Amino acid sequence: KDGVSYSTIWDFVPLNTKGSSEMQELFGNSTVFESPKPVGLIQELTKLGTDDGDVIMDFFAGSGTTGHAVMAQNLLDNGKRRFILVQLPESLEAKNSEQKTASDYCEQLGKPKNIAELTKERLRRAAAKVKAERPMFAGDTGFRVFKLDKSNIRAWNPNPESLTQSLLDHHEH
Repeated sequence: KDGVSYSTIWDFVPLNTKGSSEMQELFGNSTVFESPKPVGLIQELTKLGTDDGDVIMDFFAGSGTTGHAVMAQNLLDNGKRRFILVQLPESLEAKNSEQKTASDYCEQLGKPKNIAELTKERLRRAAAKVKAERPMFAGDTGFRVFKLDKSNIRAWNPNPESLTQSLLDHHEH
């Protein structure tokens, strides 16, 4: 935005130490994600680079910090920003020591063991925290989930002897 700048990214460093403690606060002293982004950092970037009513998009949502930060910033300035988070349902394996805590947490919640489930759970808990901090806040803390379905497009595997028929076979799906 005009008139707002930081001399370096290092101005954000003090905000960057809180990500793990914020997650532990939300998930009850459980280290579900190794090094999540801190809400304060993303909230500061949201404040710096968006206007009220903008849509913030995060193609690698991970723990859902961006959604949490947008809700928190809207709480502070009564904004109406929205967010779109994209997170593939990457499997979590209990056998992998780095993923064991997250996998166990999903099992405890009765959810499929994947990162997207943890993202959604973090957003639910962040929304509850925002509402608890200011019960009169009328802003939106909800979210919707969309899942990709299997494709109806067949893989292209033409038969060289009957190329015309292969093309016709792939015309309608």
